[in-house]
Amino acid sequence: MKIYILILLVILSHLTIGSLVAQVQQKESFELPQRPRIRYKTIDKKPIRLEGVVKKKMWSKSLKSYCAQGSDYIVLQTKDKEYVLEFKNDEMKSKYSNGRKNVKLKGKRMVKIIPTSKNPMEQHPVSYGDKDEFSCEIFRVLP
Repeated sequence: MKIYILILLVILSHLTIGSLVAQVQQKESFELPQRPRIRYKTIDKKPIRLEGVVKKKMWSKSLKSYCAQGSDYIVLQTKDKEYVLEFKNDEMKSKYSNGRKNVKLKGKRMVKIIPTSKNPMEQHPVSYGDKDEFSCEIFRVLP
């Protein structure tokens, strides 16, 4: 009797494993829909220099934080305006992550165009309305 129960358990476990393998194979062929990519439009044809104070900002539900597309972000506060900074790599970003006084940065002002999601579970600027895209001005720091 014990042998029959053991054989039955082996057969059931084999069937369960087979169905799990089939499910995994089906999921591997499933692809998530591609999200539209973030685009950029250049404002300055040639690199410019901006002078101001670099500040590290914490994530918040603000338009600048959404523009930065991450958690903490870094801004350059000039006399006239505050720019979200983008860097070529993390090494450059870490150079300014603690904040400094009176820096001169070389780079280009750009318009960052972020596609907004219609998924109500994803973060997006509510005050921006029902538009398909969100745009903001950033300063891309050059080495």
